[in-house]
Amino acid sequence: MSMQATLKWAQRADWVYIKIDLQDVKDAVVEYTKEGHFKFEGKVGDKTYTAETDLFGELDLEESHHAVMARSVSFALKKAEGVWWDRLCKESGKRRWVVTDWDRWADEDDDGYTEEVDTGMGGMVSRRQRTLA
Repeated sequence: MSMQATLKWAQRADWVYIKIDLQDVKDAVVEYTKEGHFKFEGKVGDKTYTAETDLFGELDLEESHHAVMARSVSFALKKAEGVWWDRLCKESGKRRWVVTDWDRWADEDDDGYTEEVDTGMGGMVSRRQRTLA
């Protein structure tokens, strides 16, 4: 029997960030499609963790990526359209396993925030300045 993995998420106009806080994940299987279907499965010890959902919008697969690290699995998913999503999942309603990553969150109306693209590759971050009108 598998356990539900918790998805911590944040967004920018062009990106969605998802983090799964699990240590020493083995045999990770990750899938995300252009249409926005997201699937994760991985083992920690003798337990299997899964998460599967349809995301709010479509993705640009060429620029989207993920990394399995010692303490988490991180995703930087490029949105197909640079618009803010109302929520992470296409279907509305509360999902206890989807939570906001307040450490990474930026509001749509924040003045002159710096848009960071976390590559998930050991702290290497690409920064782009964004000025909001």
